[in-house]
Amino acid sequence: MDRDRKQKILEKLDRDGYVKVSELSRILNCTEVTLRRDLKNLDQRGLLKKVHGGAVKIGNNFVHNNVKEAFYQKLYEKMEIAKVAFDRILPGETIIIDDASTCIHLAGTIANNPDKHLKVVTNSVIVAEKLLDYSHVEIMMVGGVVGRNLGATEGAAALSQLDKLQADKAFIGVNGIDFKTGITLTGYPQQKIKQKMMEISKESFILADSSKFGMSYMSLLCPINRPTAIITDKNVDQAVMEQAEREKVQIFTKCLEPKIK
Repeated sequence: MDRDRKQKILEKLDRDGYVKVSELSRILNCTEVTLRRDLKNLDQRGLLKKVHGGAVKIGNNFVHNNVKEAFYQKLYEKMEIAKVAFDRILPGETIIIDDASTCIHLAGTIANNPDKHLKVVTNSVIVAEKLLDYSHVEIMMVGGVVGRNLGATEGAAALSQLDKLQADKAFIGVNGIDFKTGITLTGYPQQKIKQKMMEISKESFILADSSKFGMSYMSLLCPINRPTAIITDKNVDQAVMEQAEREKVQIFTKCLEPKIK
């Protein structure tokens, strides 16, 4: 399948830093013509750099294992969410992007669209690195202790710095969305950071693929109706959309126009 093949290409590239078309043809059992087309498509999406005979990884290899894994899980759904999120951003705005894997995809979308000049506040080393070489983006990196498994800052210093800022929009990744429990995270360290990011922003958007609905974890971020909207992929269950409409929770997807509260 086309998507599975591209995901395997990206996973190998992430491990090795470089892939050869001839080697991929042998491993994936498909033609070199097909693989060159795949690499061209992935290059256009900003996920690798195509070179003669293969492709090289973009950026330094400092992404730790759990972030790597999350980045490639639900890859196309996250890219779809990133595009919908990008469409909510107006030129000249100051936005906050957190350390979630879907937010890294949003950073890639911002990098590839120079028409929108933006100020980006982030606690993610990975997001900052993705945007570093682009003159249409002004980056403010939030300081603090770096959680190595996330490649992002946390703790009192990060919270103190965020408390002195304000933004137009915040884009926050989460682990679970449940209409009864609320919006939750798997761990505690980033809970306060994400809450502060939402607090200092005029609008906040939760970025979560459709598999996150119905899931609930130990750290509560906020009630489900607290964000401006939840942005998800087009595979979201119709029952979820119907319940969201009943409870006046706004959900944006690629294929549905948002309903205004």
